[in-house]
Amino acid sequence: MQRLIQRMISGALLSSVSLGVLAAVDVEQKVPLIAPKIVEVSELHQCFDESENSSCAEIKLQAEITGLAWLDQQLLAKLHLTEVSDVMELDAHIKLLQQQSTDWLKSSIDDIAEVRGEDASAFIAYEHSDSLRFIAQRYHLASFKQFSYMYSGGAHGMHGTRYFLYDLKDKKQLLLADILEDSVHYTLVGMLREVYRYEYPDYAQSWIGNSVEEQAEVLLTDNFFFHEHGITFSYPPYVLGPYAEGEIQLALDFGQLNGVLKSEYLFGF
Repeated sequence: MQRLIQRMISGALLSSVSLGVLAAVDVEQKVPLIAPKIVEVSELHQCFDESENSSCAEIKLQAEITGLAWLDQQLLAKLHLTEVSDVMELDAHIKLLQQQSTDWLKSSIDDIAEVRGEDASAFIAYEHSDSLRFIAQRYHLASFKQFSYMYSGGAHGMHGTRYFLYDLKDKKQLLLADILEDSVHYTLVGMLREVYRYEYPDYAQSWIGNSVEEQAEVLLTDNFFFHEHGITFSYPPYVLGPYAEGEIQLALDFGQLNGVLKSEYLFGF
């Protein structure tokens, strides 16, 4: 009888373990694999004087969609030229973006016509380019980047790259606060400050403040992405250096981030 009871208990435990394994596999299988597809949302070009091909306005919007409705909605919302709070289907998003592009082009040409009407020799042009791309998927985490360029006169346009990290299981974008352990913000500030001072010594004395609070305001950003060896924080021109320096990126290895990142974002390091 005692042996029978032991066998029954062992069988129950094995069944429990098997169910647990199957449940874990089932959860893993529910994480979708992204297969991105490029969508040319809009591409419009018009010149004030077509014969001269000068004083022109141009807009181009591109995106890589994922086939996941909730994710595509959030990604396409980042391309809108005006703020949109309504939840829309993919086709509705694209139609609205196309309408916004048409409105932007008309407004730009009207501005150019007004300036040229006052001074026929004046040079004026407008350009708006936005491209949203899939970077990579690591387990349930998917990374994207958005490169933007805008020109509305002056010596040069403005450009920058924004990075986004999404949790495909929880269906939400992850910000810096979501991946950090508690009370480690100033520790991270110190680590980023040291990398910045080492790689950009000429700028470090004048582009960030002396207090840790001022430094935290600049260095702690949601604009980050994971890579094979760790995490990189990205800053557009004029944040940590002059325009000529371009975008500045500060990288930290996973080994440095033990105790700073939550364990699930260290990926076994």
